Amino acid sequence: MSQTIARRACSPLLQRTARSVAVLAFGLAVIGGPAVAHATNATVWSEAESGSGSTFHGIQFVSGAIGYASGTDGILLKSTDGGFKWKRLTSGTSQWLEAIDFTSAKTGYAVGGGGVIQKTTNAGAKWKALKSGTTQPLWAVDFFTTATGVAVGDGGIILRTTNAGKTWKRQTSGVDVWLDTVDFVSNRVCYATGAKGLVLKSTNGGTSWRSLSTGVAQDLWAADFVGSYTGWAVGKAGTILKTTDGGQSWFKQAVPSEADLRAVEFIDSSTGWVGGVGGAIWKTSDGGSSWVKETVRTKVATSFNRTVNCILARDRQTLWAGCDYGTILRFADAEPAISASVSPKSVLPYPKSSASTVRMSLKGSIGSIVWGGATALLEMYQYDDATGSWLLASSKNAAFADGGVTVGLSPTVNTRIGVKVTDADGRGASTPSEILLRVKPSLSKPKMSRVGSGRYRVRGVLKPWHPSGSRSLEMQRFVWRRGKWVKYGGRLGLAVYDSGAASAYSTVASFPKSDKAYGVVLYHNADERNAYARSPGSYKVR
Repeated sequence: MSQTIARRACSPLLQRTARSVAVLAFGLAVIGGPAVAHATNATVWSEAESGSGSTFHGIQFVSGAIGYASGTDGILLKSTDGGFKWKRLTSGTSQWLEAIDFTSAKTGYAVGGGGVIQKTTNAGAKWKALKSGTTQPLWAVDFFTTATGVAVGDGGIILRTTNAGKTWKRQTSGVDVWLDTVDFVSNRVCYATGAKGLVLKSTNGGTSWRSLSTGVAQDLWAADFVGSYTGWAVGKAGTILKTTDGGQSWFKQAVPSEADLRAVEFIDSSTGWVGGVGGAIWKTSDGGSSWVKETVRTKVATSFNRTVNCILARDRQTLWAGCDYGTILRFADAEPAISASVSPKSVLPYPKSSASTVRMSLKGSIGSIVWGGATALLEMYQYDDATGSWLLASSKNAAFADGGVTVGLSPTVNTRIGVKVTDADGRGASTPSEILLRVKPSLSKPKMSRVGSGRYRVRGVLKPWHPSGSRSLEMQRFVWRRGKWVKYGGRLGLAVYDSGAASAYSTVASFPKSDKAYGVVLYHNADERNAYARSPGSYKVR
């Protein structure tokens, strides 16, 4: 079997664990001619930053954030941010790596050309070669426990280990054609698929195997089971087969395309995905009776036509796919959820005139939009205290590059800033997500000077621009008693006046003669979060 047609579907570590304790689900066969349904909630996939030009054959995530990908030229990648960006690991081989499987957060295996089996025990930092005992290409590997696993490949080869890869023993498959997928569904039941419609089944943990009749002669490149009884196999010319009785019988399902299908992944007896040549990804919500074509958004091309080699679903909302030409796809469901930061969060000094703008750089992830070329409608809002509502300040079609998108605003002091994003399909949040609460002014330390018995002048400079005329602030007096600052009296209002590039404030306040140290804190409005000085600026009585 040639390298270019060897594909497998990926099965997640957490999903396999869950399946082992789940009640077995029985799918319902739908009798009738093939029909592809059209639904309204098709999901959107977008490209991640793989940093590689290799073809990816295997993907697995050991958590929502940490994942691995394998492919041609000994490529092994690791992501620590949920698949947005990937970093190359040193695999220790130049052979193409067809499949990858982790048994824990730190221990994983990769198999591929020349019978290579690589193992890591430190989360991918280092990989060592294991002795497989064969030079036949290996196309798939699957472990059900930390010790027991099976690898399959060309010439009907089946290798089994019961000691975490220290030794591998060849099992009798009874066939001499290539095997492309292996899938443990329990500690005893395991399936393998391959050339010419072949499906093998083991009921003793991979020790012995028997051939099942599928009724088709098309090559089967991927298979996935959601229990010991219900599973799917896909392959050449859009073939989709389903069984609900543990492989004793198989029936064809709705064919979304006549293109070769290289990947299949189901998370339960109803919801699953298939993908293959031509870049199409199809989703079913009824166990394969009907299919909806997914949208794949690329960075540069208007359409996506790269072969989808494997699909991994952690749940209905989080999926990944490995493709040709260095492409890794990622999907995150639901409305775009903003996870962003804005810089600067405070502006010191504040702009000197109302015509000035503050340049803010929005960074992060927005739903299915991944930094690196995706475009969305970005709307910036400012909160209006008078009406208690968000007012649109500006909007633009923003291309999100790695450095974020820069937008210009003219906020006033303590303006509440909100961002709303709508993607190209019109999905987006109904209300702005508030990501910046305030812009602090620059305040000189208040100066206090004695003007009479118990009376002191408080004055200073504010550097932010203010509208023409006066602007009110509030001042809280403090006295130093028993080793701490204690409020004295209520707040006093004071006026702020423009003075060229800055604003000046000045007032005279009374303090009790019995105390030896005085201080003040300035506030804007009545909100103590908006204190201009967090601790009192003090004046000691001499």
